[in-house]
Amino acid sequence: MILSLLRKYDPAQYQAYLNHINIKLGPKSPMQEYKPNYDKQIILNNIREDIKGEFEAVILYEQYLSIIPYVDVRDTLHYIINGEKNHTEYLTRLLLRYDKDKYNGLK
Repeated sequence: MILSLLRKYDPAQYQAYLNHINIKLGPKSPMQEYKPNYDKQIILNNIREDIKGEFEAVILYEQYLSIIPYVDVRDTLHYIINGEKNHTEYLTRLLLRYDKDKYNGLK
């Protein structure tokens, strides 16, 4: 839900989404039958943790933006923030590809 709102209100996040929407990751179906065991979904949980980490980085860098007056530092932080948003979209594409959860219609 947060990612949907970010895409709606944040032009950089929306652009990152557009840049990654057509990326095809791996085969459409699993190579072997997958039976969910939520205690053992290590890879999917790691992807979820990585997405969380990307958002935490964005929040941290945006906090720095509010207190740093130097234009060149702020420009660099904006560049880094946009990179983190791209990472979020890439990881989201991967998660949506392999997770059965539809995440409230997130695309």
